[in-house]
Amino acid sequence: MSASADVYRVLQVDDEGGQGSSGKRISDLSGPLAQGNFSIFYMSIYQTDFVLVKERRLKQAVQLLQQHDFEFDLESVDQYLGGSPPPMYPSEKDKLSLESDTSLLLEDAFERSVLSDELQCVGLNPHYRSDWAMTVLKILSYPELIKSDEISDGISLIANQHILNLFDSDVIFQDEASQTYRVIQVNLAGSNLDRCGIVWSISHPLAAEAHINLLYLSTYKSANVLVSSEDIGKAEQILTDDFEHFKGMLAELALEPTL
Repeated sequence: MSASADVYRVLQVDDEGGQGSSGKRISDLSGPLAQGNFSIFYMSIYQTDFVLVKERRLKQAVQLLQQHDFEFDLESVDQYLGGSPPPMYPSEKDKLSLESDTSLLLEDAFERSVLSDELQCVGLNPHYRSDWAMTVLKILSYPELIKSDEISDGISLIANQHILNLFDSDVIFQDEASQTYRVIQVNLAGSNLDRCGIVWSISHPLAAEAHINLLYLSTYKSANVLVSSEDIGKAEQILTDDFEHFKGMLAELALEPTL
């Protein structure tokens, strides 16, 4: 098992646009952070989004987003951040050196694949808190113990239909026009903990240029892009046609500065 030496802090995104504008939101948020050399994880869920940044750079990230007209709960800022953040950007010399090092790590070392399952993103009713924990535990660790009549609660799930069938319909929060998603998974070389711009480099061509809505799930070694099943062909084609350029963009991504 590999573990990061850094502690991550979570910025919760509050946007009335919901899942319908999630792609634009991901691109808009990740763009300034990529330009500022911040390495982030991005998590789309049913109720909201989460941006994970390293605690040692949290003040800088908040300041940068404020400069790009993103608003923050001022009470939270005062409570958790107080004081003035240090300078946001590494020197040009450091930046060039970091980009060069990253290209050596990424060259010909990742691949793209489209997963076969159709998924849905749903919320779970908090009134069934006593039931969901055991069901989710069984899903993750003991699938052979799952019974079809078990119910769940209190979190968001992105799962295929046979998993959602394990939960009673009363405990699932789901949009009336709920859509199914397909996953385009980009397997990155090694860890992506320190690479800047991955979320933006993947989300921007789809959301901002092709106007394809998406959800995004970062993991330790992969980027998972969820698009509507109806858009999977178009989205895959965009990344396929531009994949060499896309690889080039990833190869040029800077590593996050250590200070």
